[in-house]
Amino acid sequence: MFTLTVNKQESEFVKELRQNYGPELQKEKYTCPICGGKLIRKSGVYGDFFGCANYKTKGCKYTRKAMTKEED
Repeated sequence: MFTLTVNKQESEFVKELRQNYGPELQKEKYTCPICGGKLIRKSGVYGDFFGCANYKTKGCKYTRKAMTKEED
């Protein structure tokens, strides 16, 4: 399940979710949505990104750009 919000303009519902389920929500941020593997921060020619730890063992090619502190 995904919930999209505008940064620093979260609804009361999202604030309540974050307050009650913060650790679980944070955990999902580092889990591959394709295979459930762990996402590992890496550096590449286009900057930092998260790649699935199952790349070599299962062939999972999921990646996503790593946000900088200013983007969080």
